[in-house]
Amino acid sequence: MDTQLQPTSISQRSVLIRISGRDSRKVKNIGRPSSINENGATLISVSGVMIDNTTILTTGCLLGPFLYKENEKLLLQKDAKIEVRFESEENGTTWFPVQLADLIQCPGVGDTLKSLIGHGALLRYWDVGWFSHEPAQRPVESDLNWYTYDCIAVLKLKDKADFMPQFSPLRSPPSYQRGTSVLSVSSPHGLLHPEAFLNYLHSGIISNVFFYKDSPCVLMTDVSCLPGSEGGALYDRDNNFIGIQVPPIRKRGTNTYAYLSIASKAFLPALEAYMDTKFKEEVDIDAKLTGFLRIENEKIPDYFAPNPLLPPKVRNPTVVEQTCLRVPLIMVGSSWGSGVIISPLPDCYILTSGHLLKPFIAKDSPSLKINARIKVRLPSHPQKWQYAECLFVSNQSHSDIAILKLELSPELKDIDIPYVDYFTTYQSKPKAPVSLRQAVFAVGHGLLTPNENVRAGVTSGIVSKLVTDKTGAVVVVATSCDVHTGASGGMLVDATTGEFIGLITQNTVQTDGVVLPKLNGSLPGPFLSKYLCPLVQGEGIGHLRQLDEANEERDKIWNLTPEQGPAESSLTNIIQNWQSKL
Repeated sequence: MDTQLQPTSISQRSVLIRISGRDSRKVKNIGRPSSINENGATLISVSGVMIDNTTILTTGCLLGPFLYKENEKLLLQKDAKIEVRFESEENGTTWFPVQLADLIQCPGVGDTLKSLIGHGALLRYWDVGWFSHEPAQRPVESDLNWYTYDCIAVLKLKDKADFMPQFSPLRSPPSYQRGTSVLSVSSPHGLLHPEAFLNYLHSGIISNVFFYKDSPCVLMTDVSCLPGSEGGALYDRDNNFIGIQVPPIRKRGTNTYAYLSIASKAFLPALEAYMDTKFKEEVDIDAKLTGFLRIENEKIPDYFAPNPLLPPKVRNPTVVEQTCLRVPLIMVGSSWGSGVIISPLPDCYILTSGHLLKPFIAKDSPSLKINARIKVRLPSHPQKWQYAECLFVSNQSHSDIAILKLELSPELKDIDIPYVDYFTTYQSKPKAPVSLRQAVFAVGHGLLTPNENVRAGVTSGIVSKLVTDKTGAVVVVATSCDVHTGASGGMLVDATTGEFIGLITQNTVQTDGVVLPKLNGSLPGPFLSKYLCPLVQGEGIGHLRQLDEANEERDKIWNLTPEQGPAESSLTNIIQNWQSKL
């Protein structure tokens, strides 16, 4: 049984860090909304964690705004001043000076990001930090955050903090798996009001894990990293040290953020040299930053084998890890989405969202014809794309589904493919009804551009609303999970058992194009079972034709058609409908 986290003990070793330096141009606070600029200087805060009474770890992005180039060499401003503040009754309002002891560049983090996003896309299309709008100008200082993104900064107190308790060594977890519960300890906006914001606790799960040479390297979580939270520590239920949060990355022109952390196993082995030792007088930062964006040749190194970010075979996989094996990536032309494998071979039907296929349907064809190859990447066998045939696409808003039939390559004809048995056992195995506040996971290929190295991601939440029709039947299962572009056609499951709850269909988009990932809808399992059970039992697609029957009430719900009244026009201006086409 999992032990409970001990927030008091982990908060004691968490600190608030601030760094200041001259900034007459007021450019160092770009992407840092809680920074302070006054009298020609900028002040920025981050979070950190103590590994002993003199040593503190934080994100290398602490230094990014205060780096500058001179003769093509990266240097830290001479006037940059770093201080820390503890959660201590004795010294709770005192800022203590610290000095940079070292900058640890974590192996593989930079190459992982290049592989996830694109080798040349980081500086051109992605930003580090938080943006409420696109900056009119993007000075070179905003790109310097990338240079230390894959680094952990080691800070040393000039005097030992004897008033703090003796800390036990930080330990990494035995494994990193999707769906693992995590707790972050950080100080969001801590600079603005330390007494109010020092050492906040936030909970969530590991959404995805990316590996480097079979070792966990980069984590994606659904724990929001607010300004000032970067550098904060992540722990699991057994108080294992999961990693350190880094600032989120955002694709320019969107309001979608990816919350990333550097896994503790990527840097903990290098820390033994810093335990209870004196700080160095000066760190040669330029010599430390030997890779990542400093390398002119963007070619991936030879050691980056096919599928480098995929893990070795997982021992004792969690329910979530097993669930993810049933959610393949689907590509149609340049569009992508997710699917749910609902039957075994030889048929191997895949359930997905109809809007993924509709743009490719030949308009004048007497039969269903898709003007693009449908490619499927199986999570259990990701080394090669497979193909699929489209058997059915619904033309109604309230039943936005499509059915694919997998066409396996010859070498995979005899394999076992994990599938969801919800529909094959619907009559024989009782299904628990979905309920409000039920803990759920959303599983799909959302957020990042489809990539052969990226597995399905997981986000956590609860059932927020069960939208019913006049008969009392559930039409929409709404959740608080983050649902992003690409997750459409994925699976909503019970967080404890992994039982299928519904098909993720759409989230909400405002008329100004802003996507609201936490306002989303899924088609409920009981509704789908009426049409899919006959299919998986060998009765063909005849029952699916009923999904094309008009249902005005359900369509109004799915289209968010406002009721007649004075609020109609204002509501329409706020929310377009559930048509962000995930």
